[in-house]
Amino acid sequence: MGTLNNQVAIVTGGARGIGLAIAKRFAGEGADVLIADILADDAKAAAESLASLGVRAEYYVCDVAGVDQIHAMCAHCKNTFGKIDILVNNAGIQTSKPSMQFSEVEFDRLMDVNLKGALFLASDQSTYIYGQTIFCDGGWSTGILPNALDFIRRTDPDVN
Repeated sequence: MGTLNNQVAIVTGGARGIGLAIAKRFAGEGADVLIADILADDAKAAAESLASLGVRAEYYVCDVAGVDQIHAMCAHCKNTFGKIDILVNNAGIQTSKPSMQFSEVEFDRLMDVNLKGALFLASDQSTYIYGQTIFCDGGWSTGILPNALDFIRRTDPDVN
């Protein structure tokens, strides 16, 4: 199949958009994929579309703002697939209002998903993962790929 045969990837926020494009690319390269997202119906549809590519694909409903949910999702992936090789920390939210107008609740939610979720997911992976982590945040990314979105755009013309 491809360069990711026998690899297992978790893609948070993988039910649609950039996360789904990344998951499709990984599946196209032979990786088995766990789609982790709060959008249950979209996550299920995404996993079904990936399975049609001939890989093992599952979905798990998870809000990365909740550390307990992160732990449960990682354990589920390990129990289901036997290992975790790749983590794409793609889940994120944004708001269109100026930061000086955020309520405390809005600010806390933004930090819980975009910062705390990514941090605890990456640290939770340290007990399972022996591979690589890609962080994506609003088109900016760090980690093993200097710009994961740019990589995906170059390899998948359907991604804007």
